[in-house]
Amino acid sequence: MDSQNLDTYYAELISTYLSGNASEAQVAELEAWVLADPENKKHFIALKKAWMLTALTKENQQTVAVEKAWQKTAGEVFSEAKVRDLKPSVSSRTWWSVAAAIIVLMMVSFWFLKNVLEEPRKS
Repeated sequence: MDSQNLDTYYAELISTYLSGNASEAQVAELEAWVLADPENKKHFIALKKAWMLTALTKENQQTVAVEKAWQKTAGEVFSEAKVRDLKPSVSSRTWWSVAAAIIVLMMVSFWFLKNVLEEPRKS
């Protein structure tokens, strides 16, 4: 077997052992593998810790009512008051800026037309 297949094999063997479903022959094989190399022992301990942490989180896990949580969140996010808050409000400063731009445009237009219309009279 190549290295990857061996890793998969021993990971499955460790899983079988930790779940309590390993036969005596499998337990003996796993013990021999763990004792054969310090890296194997580290790997076994890491998987055992992960197994135990997974078991702890499953025991402490609370069931979440997804639909109820979504309704609450959607009600908060998409309520009419929140949607109104998202609409841009036109401030008085914006109105003054628009009015000033219109006045400047009118003055430039008036000056331009006055100069264009007076030139033919001067000639």
